[in-house]
Amino acid sequence: MTAASRFREVKTKLSPSPGRRLPSVAATLFAQSVRVTSDLRNVVAKALRLIAIILIPAMAIMIIGGKLILGLSGAPYATAGYELLIFLTISAVPDAVSNVAVAVFRVTERIGYSATPNIGILIATVIGAWLLMPPLGIAGVGVAWLGAQTLGAMASLPAYTHTRGSMTA
Repeated sequence: MTAASRFREVKTKLSPSPGRRLPSVAATLFAQSVRVTSDLRNVVAKALRLIAIILIPAMAIMIIGGKLILGLSGAPYATAGYELLIFLTISAVPDAVSNVAVAVFRVTERIGYSATPNIGILIATVIGAWLLMPPLGIAGVGVAWLGAQTLGAMASLPAYTHTRGSMTA
């Protein structure tokens, strides 16, 4: 990969929406890791560092300026949506952990495991939102999403134990 193509790839990953780019970074992890000489542990560490570089500023902007940004659509929108925005912003951290873990599952040829976190997150979110929306309103969906993402990240942690050594042909 040339320096120019690597720059374009990173530039594409960074714009325009950081939260939507996490699966792209995980897919890049998969692509980088299938090379015979790749050290999976180093590739995972690089992916997590890149995700942190993307997420930390984006999260800070959403938390600090979110009410103002939502206010562009009207004060009632900002009032009703800011709490949800905070939950969704915080959920980006466990989402990153599970996205990278899914890529590790794929690289280590544990395909069945690669779908499990995402299916679990889907089911937990739907059930959690159904239970939490009546008492908490729209923020209940955010709580359900954050809880599901956190559970998905915790369930994905075993993937990180399979990052030692390089991939072999």
